[in-house]
Amino acid sequence: MSRRHTGSFLGILLVMLPAFSGTRYRTGPEKEIPVVFGALALTGAAFQAQSNIRPPDTLKLNRGSIFLPDRWAAGLENPFLARLSDGTAAGSLILPLIAFSQVSRKELPDGLAVYLEALVLTRAAVYLCKGVFQRPRPYAYSPGRRSSVSLDRDAAQSFFSGHTAVAFCGAVFATRMARTRMVPEGWRDPLLHAGLAMCIGTACLRVASGKHFPTDVLAGAAAGSLIGWSLSRMHETGVGESSGMPPLPVLQMQIRF
Repeated sequence: MSRRHTGSFLGILLVMLPAFSGTRYRTGPEKEIPVVFGALALTGAAFQAQSNIRPPDTLKLNRGSIFLPDRWAAGLENPFLARLSDGTAAGSLILPLIAFSQVSRKELPDGLAVYLEALVLTRAAVYLCKGVFQRPRPYAYSPGRRSSVSLDRDAAQSFFSGHTAVAFCGAVFATRMARTRMVPEGWRDPLLHAGLAMCIGTACLRVASGKHFPTDVLAGAAAGSLIGWSLSRMHETGVGESSGMPPLPVLQMQIRF
């Protein structure tokens, strides 16, 4: 998606959000203007960072320079597990959509809008960090891949894991819906268990496939969880949860900036 199309899409979202009036999630200009403009700024920075990505310099790749807890993963590569992780990440992404199928139509527009905001912010953060850090992927350290890696821009986008980030974002968002009793009781435990299995499975598969180091998926899990949790929490009406926690102050400040 081009920067112009992304900006237009977010602009349309900004105009539409105040018209929604769901009972579980509440959207309005005082929340959506900072979120949308923050997403636009983050997306613009991500596009700029992505344009500067270059393939790894294979002559400088040295396993000894890798952070010690990550070193064991250098050289791993399994295309089948990588494709499998595509499926688990997609499954985690659709969990909130499954949950939304069980809510009233009155609650649906606001909830979908908030989830969309969480996904846009998560993806923008992912692409920005990939462009800034340009960390070689584990498979780049395989001796048989040196020639192809030197031409592969994607091989320099290990930190942090986008699959893991969006998987945890979706799973945490669905978990918030379950905990706030937005979905029927019979759906709560299945959503929680499915979300946990899919997001953890995605993280493990991304490491086993040679796409990411362990710290890449840990960072992705943290970023996706924080964004999904905070966006959901800041829009909730506060009805339905017996012991809600206050929103995380650090991320709240970033989103409202």
